[in-house]
Amino acid sequence: MCDGGTGGLKIAGEDESYDFGSGAGFYVDATREPWSKGYRMYSYITEELPKALFATFEQLDAERVSITGHSMGGHGALTLVGLVLLSSRSGLFVSDGGLGLGLGEVNWDWAFGL
Repeated sequence: MCDGGTGGLKIAGEDESYDFGSGAGFYVDATREPWSKGYRMYSYITEELPKALFATFEQLDAERVSITGHSMGGHGALTLVGLVLLSSRSGLFVSDGGLGLGLGEVNWDWAFGL
């Protein structure tokens, strides 16, 4: 199963920063080449992973999907839910949460392209 990562693209500079390229922890899809060939975490979390989980575990209920995370993962989960709410898939998650995340410094403009 894909992990939503780079897929071994070996793009120059992708390992140079903690907040960009392979170090980025944001649940978004890259929109520019060559990054868009592999950096597709939003699509992975909202499309690929749910399809694989529901196909594998019949006891899962697609009407009761939640997402949460700790620290950076909590920030990513909240960002992802914000992006989903602005999309046509606004009913994907029934709840979200974050544990140990800081929201005081959040500037949502970057996430929503504002």
